[in-house]
Amino acid sequence: MDIEPELYELFTDLTAIYLGYGIFLSNTRFEFSQFTNSDTQGWQAQGAGYLPEADMAFATALFMRIKNIPFEYAAEHLKPRLARMLKKAFRQLEGYASEVEALTARVPLPQKA
Repeated sequence: MDIEPELYELFTDLTAIYLGYGIFLSNTRFEFSQFTNSDTQGWQAQGAGYLPEADMAFATALFMRIKNIPFEYAAEHLKPRLARMLKKAFRQLEGYASEVEALTARVPLPQKA
């Protein structure tokens, strides 16, 4: 299977989440800070990773559902904004219980005609 080179970076993030590093990756995805020194002041923003935060939250929620890890285990370690995103992702996944179950059991879903 040939994978487009521009997708490598996205797959790197997804692989890290699949390996259980979603909380760490999400918490470091976006940092914003204010700085002041003797002659200047300003703001600084930086990002790490390639997936948007909402996508990281959804992928982390999917990983947690597959591994049967409760939301509360991650929520206390996430920034509050990210914990809200994760909670929303958990709610969204409730509508896809059969698909999540298929991933959990590693059984392919029947093909739709």
